[in-house]
Formats: sequence, C-alpha cells, structure tokens
Amino acid sequence: MMATVSGIESTPNPSSFLVRLSQPLSGMEDIEGLKGKTFTTATATGSSEIGDILAIDGVTSVYAMATPPALTIMKHVSGKWEEILPLVMAAIHTDQNTAEDDSILQSLLATVLDASKTNQQDTALRGQVRLRLQASYRIPIQIEASGFLGTTKRVKASSRFSQCMQDLIEAADTAEGSIAKIDFFANRKWMDQGVRYLDLEDDTGIDSSSLSEQDQEASDIDTVLAAELKNLDAAYSPERLASLVTKALRGDEKKTQQVKISVSPLDDDDFDATDLDLQKVDHYCDMADHGDMQALLILANFVASHDGEMAARRSALAFLGGTGDIVATTAAKKDRDNDIVDYGATVLDAVTSALQNEKNPIMRRTAGDALSDLGDDRAVPPACVALVEDKSKLVQWRAAQILGELGASLDVVGVLKQASFSDKYAFEVAFEIKDALRKVKERIQQQQQQTEAGSVNGAANTGTGPVWKQIQQGMDSS
Repeated sequence: MMATVSGIESTPNPSSFLVRLSQPLSGMEDIEGLKGKTFTTATATGSSEIGDILAIDGVTSVYAMATPPALTIMKHVSGKWEEILPLVMAAIHTDQNTAEDDSILQSLLATVLDASKTNQQDTALRGQVRLRLQASYRIPIQIEASGFLGTTKRVKASSRFSQCMQDLIEAADTAEGSIAKIDFFANRKWMDQGVRYLDLEDDTGIDSSSLSEQDQEASDIDTVLAAELKNLDAAYSPERLASLVTKALRGDEKKTQQVKISVSPLDDDDFDATDLDLQKVDHYCDMADHGDMQALLILANFVASHDGEMAARRSALAFLGGTGDIVATTAAKKDRDNDIVDYGATVLDAVTSALQNEKNPIMRRTAGDALSDLGDDRAVPPACVALVEDKSKLVQWRAAQILGELGASLDVVGVLKQASFSDKYAFEVAFEIKDALRKVKERIQQQQQQTEAGSVNGAANTGTGPVWKQIQQGMDSS
C-alpha cells in the first residue's frame, strides 16, 4: 500500500510546513526511531517522492521522520506556499482507492488558497525572535537570538556582568576556608528565554522595501537584542549581582535567584500592582516556581493591571503561561481575607484580560501564547473573539491555533466556518483557520462516537490542548 497524506500542519517557522504520512516513503527505511534525516538534492537519490519534492522550485530541503512518518518541507524565503504545497501533495503517490483523507486535504488547501489569492500580506509570523541566555552561577554571560529564517546572532552582556564574573573567580582563588570550588566556564548553561515579537504592523513611516528578507531579519534581531540587553541591565542591580557572587561562593547555587525584595505586597494595603520592575518580577517568578502561591497572585495582579514596565509585564505574562502544572497540583487556599482562591481562574483571567485589553499587539500575542500553554478550554471564547476582532496577524494566527487545540463545540465550528469565508486573513492565518476547523470537527465526531458507545470517561478532553497536556492525559489514562 502506498503512502497517503494524513495531515498538513503549519509550524512556528513560516518557512516550513509539516506533512504527516500514513507510512514512510521509500528512502526512509534507514531512519531509526524518532531520529530524523535531512534530504537535499544531493542526498535524495534513494527516494523518488522526496526527490520529486526537492525538484519543486522554492524547496530547499526535506526533513523526514519514520516514527511517526512525517516530512518537514523547508522553502526558500522567496518561495510561496500557495504554489509549493499543491506540488508537494502531487509528488506523494496516493492510493486512489483509499484517498478520502487526501481528497479532503486537497479541498481544504484549495479553499485556503482561493481565500488568500486576493490578500498577499506579509507572513503572519515574521518578526518573531527566539532568545537564549547563557549564564554561569546565575550570572548572565551572553544572549543568543534566532530568527525564523535561521539568522542567529550573539551579543555579550554589559561589562558589569563580566566584572561580576571576574570578582567571583578572584574571590574563589584568594579565599581561605570553606569556600566552594568555582569552575565558572564549566558551569555555563544555556537557558531558553522564550520568543520576542516585533510590532511589524506599526506604521513607523520607514521604508524597508529595499532590504532583502535576510537583511530585514538581521535588523529585527539587532532591535530585539538591543532591547534585551537593556532589560538585562534593569533586571540585575549591583546588589543582586553581589548576592549572586556571595551565594556562589557559599556553594548555594540553587538559591542564587532568591534575592530579598523589600516589598511584601499582600501584607500592604497600599501596594500598587504596577510597582514591579524586572528584578522584582524575576524574584516573584522564582518564588511561584517553588510553590509560593501568594507570589503567583502578585504576578497575576500585575499582568491584569495593564500598567507598569512593559518588559516586566511581558516577562510575568510569559511565566503565567507555564503555571498550568503548578496550579493543577496546588489545592485551593484561603487568602488573607479568608476567601477561597481559585488560582487557575485567577491566572486565566489575568492572561485573558491581557489578550483583550493590551494595546500593544506584541503583548496580545504573548498573552495568546500563554493561553495556549495553559491548555484550559476556558480560553476558547476569548480566542474566538480575538480571531474575529483583533487586527493583528500575530494574534489571529495564535487564536486560530488555540481553537484548533481546545475547541470542541458547534459554536466554535460556526466561528471558524465564518472566518474561513473571509478574505481578510493572510495565507498562514487562513490555513490555521481551516486546519482548526478540521480538528474541531474531528473532535466533536469522536465525542459523539464515544457517547453513542456509552463510554464512561467520555471524550471531552481527548486530544485537546497543547502537547504537554495531551501527553499528561495519556499518562493519566494508562
């Protein structure tokens, strides 16, 4: 039986699409387990299908996986998906007797292409930059930024941090007694700092049409790195750096983030929720990560205020998106007024408020990312509103993904159907809308089948939410 296309999905990189297969193609037999293999024109001689895909104008490489069988198609920056994807599907041989799913996908793709022909907007995902921070003993060393086209740049932290590093090394060399052994360079670690978004929809009056896509991305990365260096300096006061040195010398690395902050908001009726800077946000994030639910409430109040330093608010918002497991394992507790606090609802309300009320589209997109990470189906109604009413392509794309992850009702189907007929959406957004519609329909059908079969557990949560939640559901049911 020949391989068929069982699904097409976008990826966070707009220069690649994921094509799921019913079985591996020829030439993929030697790929072991979850390890993939990258094919280029020079290495695809063993697979006629992959060779045909690589021959498509605009395709640069194909990354193949055998378990599960899938292809990630990479295109040149100048290539157009509306031209490439139909040719990719044609290059994969299909069994005409069992091509129902493939026919559905071709129809879906054709609809998206028709809807986007009159709307040649810039990619919905351009302007996103992923950051990593290299640090040793919690002392920052350098920042790495990577764009969606593959451009990567690194920049050293300011001289204050290198001086702090030197102070630590010298103190360890000259100290006597019970001082921890310091191997600064061996202790270096890279830490993911998430994604930053540029406001590409802000009309600055600057004409960048003469720049190539690579040059534009390099310029975007420079902008993000400059802002991140400024934020890094703001997050580390001289007192905080001195505390990091002291605790590293004591061998107390696990506690090096817990720098004392003078403000105790929940014990102070005059506390201003906007009175947080990056250093305080870092502190409360660390406390909340260690189970301090009062600190979690402080961060939620700060995000819901929509005021204060935007960089600090963005950091708090991104952290809230990763608290789903923390909240899930924490029983409801009484606050200082003896009211029961639903931490999950409090976090969700704060993030939803940011999605609906933040003026900056970058902040709204970050809120959408946080809602997706939380994996709570209460995010569906605000995502429907964002898809229809938000003018930012960044936010529209994320809203469609949330509906595809969590939507499981006919109301969501109606919203997605209506959106699928609109020509206002960019290609990537239109594709996400159609793909979300397919996923929601399949989820509803599965629920109906299990209900008719008298399933005890039902299917309300089957196959819903981000990947981490689906994995957790699978473990709980096993």
